Amino acid sequence: MTKQVLRYLSDRTGIISFATFPVIWLFGMRNNVVLWVTGWDFATYNNFHRWAARISTLQAVVHSIGYTVIILRGE
Repeated sequence: MTKQVLRYLSDRTGIISFATFPVIWLFGMRNNVVLWVTGWDFATYNNFHRWAARISTLQAVVHSIGYTVIILRGE
């Protein structure tokens, strides 16, 4: 992989991971307007919160690995 592709992948995954924090925070609350609007039970709502957090964590890991590879390759 070239440095440009690694840099693009690392930047994008970092930005998207950071952008999902408000969604994780919003879906982490127990009594919420979104919960009432969607009509979901709390278990479904909590499951969505957990999956959003898992995906954000995976993106942060890809971001970190990408920058680590760039630094170790010395490019």
